Amino acid sequence: MNSYRFESGRIAVVSATHAAVLTEHAVISATHAVVLTERAVISATHAVVLTERAVISATHAVMLTEHAVISATRAVVSTERAVISATRAVVSTERAVISATHAVVLTEDAVISATQTMI
Repeated sequence: MNSYRFESGRIAVVSATHAAVLTEHAVISATHAVVLTERAVISATHAVVLTERAVISATHAVMLTEHAVISATRAVVSTERAVISATRAVVSTERAVISATHAVVLTEDAVISATQTMI
């Protein structure tokens, strides 16, 4: 009978040891699940950071495009102002030619009047 008790006690010890090993495995598996969850959170956070960087880059590209459009518009305005100034110079020159022609006409009229008076 002692041998039966000894064997039963041995089986109980083996069963308890096996239960402890299974518990340790469960703890290890739970810890592994936590580590995997943390890695997933880190990966998701990294994806968010990369998305934010992409948005910032796209916004920066839009700003650079807007600056280029503003610069091009300023260049067009400057060119238009130069054309207006050149047109005004041409108008002023034409007025000077008209005034000179008028002076010549007045001089010719004076010469004609003087000639008629002499005759």
